[in-house]
Amino acid sequence: MRPNHRLWVGLAIALLATACFLPVRQTRVTLHVQVAPDANHNAPIPVDLVFAYDKAVAGALAGLSAVDWFARKAQMRRDDPRRAAFDVWEYECVPGQEVPPIEQSVPAGARRWVRGIFVFANYRSAGPHRLRLAPGSSSLALLGTDVALLNGTTASASVLDPR
Repeated sequence: MRPNHRLWVGLAIALLATACFLPVRQTRVTLHVQVAPDANHNAPIPVDLVFAYDKAVAGALAGLSAVDWFARKAQMRRDDPRRAAFDVWEYECVPGQEVPPIEQSVPAGARRWVRGIFVFANYRSAGPHRLRLAPGSSSLALLGTDVALLNGTTASASVLDPR
């Protein structure tokens, strides 16, 4: 092997070795859900988990109540057919239901673009019913009679507007 080739091979090996130690932004979230027997006044609760990749969309979502989100969701999806600005995973929780943990992660190519992770619970009662999760968090969502609360089990989640 020529000296020039040895240099390039050595550099490639060094780069690969150091890449193993670089921090990886974790965008997997685990959401444990407890649903009260009388949640949403004994009616099913549509729950959406939303990953926002666009800064403006994340800002807009942070200001929406769940009622606003569910009213605008269809149009927002039509405006973003390639899912470049956000992704949505939809669930429905029934009062008293035992919900298995919800685990969701972002595809590897989009990890660096996550600007916010939100949970919207479509209650019949007034209120924001919007929760914000931290990337890499494991959180507990409590769906009560007429309010959704979030307790971080890894201290990396927060409640937005707990009115």
